[in-house]
Amino acid sequence: RNGEVNNPWRDADSQARNSIDMQQLRTETWRAMEDAYLQGKVRAIGVCNFSLPQLEALVEQCRIQPMVCQVEYHPLCAQQQLPLLQYCQEQGIIVQAYASLGGQDTSAEQWEAVLGQQQEQQQLASRHENDSPTAPPPTTLLTSPPVTKLARALNYTPAQILLRWALEQNCVILPKTSHWERLRENAQVLDCSMTPNQVAQLSEELRNQVIDTLIDTNNCDDDEESKERRLQELTRLCWRGDRFRLLDF
Repeated sequence: RNGEVNNPWRDADSQARNSIDMQQLRTETWRAMEDAYLQGKVRAIGVCNFSLPQLEALVEQCRIQPMVCQVEYHPLCAQQQLPLLQYCQEQGIIVQAYASLGGQDTSAEQWEAVLGQQQEQQQLASRHENDSPTAPPPTTLLTSPPVTKLARALNYTPAQILLRWALEQNCVILPKTSHWERLRENAQVLDCSMTPNQVAQLSEELRNQVIDTLIDTNNCDDDEESKERRLQELTRLCWRGDRFRLLDF
C-alpha cells in the first residue's frame, strides 16, 4: 500500500529489528547533547516524550543523565504515565508536564469520544456578567464534571484545579496565555492546595468517566486488555497524528 515501503514505523510494535536502530539513534543524539553540556554551551539537557523503557535505556548508557523529562501529563493519562513519573522522581529527573489543561489540538469530536456528552449546563468559564447566553461548552477537561465539582468545592477555577493537580505531584507546569486575567489566575495557583486524596480521586473519577463513555458508545471490546489499550490511546490527547506517539522502544 502507498507509503508502506519506506515507512518502517507503520507497524513499529511488530518490527523489533527497528528497536536497535531507534535506541542507537537516541543514544548518539544524547551523546551530542552531553558534549554540548560539558563544553558549557548549554546549562541543562533533557528529553521530551520519552516512554519509561526509552528513558531507562538511555540512563543505563549515558554519561550525564537527563535533567528534565517533558511529557504530556494530566488527570486523564495519570495512570498511564505514573510509572514514568515515579521513575523520574527516584532518579532526580524533573518532570515537566505539558497539556495540563488537555492540550489545544483536541477537537470537540475527540473530546466527546473521550468524556462523552457534557452533562452540566452551567458555563463556568464565563468571565463577564454581561455575556449573552451561550450553548453548553464542549466536553473538555475544563468542563468535565469531576473537575468542575472539585473546583466548586475548593472555590478555585477549573484551570487552577488542573494546574495544581500537577504541582501537587512535584511536576513543573507550562501554562501560557496572552490574557492578563488568565495570567493572574495561573499565578494564583501557587496559593492553592489539594490533598493527596483529592489528587488521586480526580484521576480516578475521570478514568471512570472515560470507561463509561467507551461502554456507552460500544467503543471497546469486553476484555480488559483491549479496554486498557483503548483507554491509553484515547487519553493521550496530543500529537495524535504522529506515528511515534505511542512508540515504546
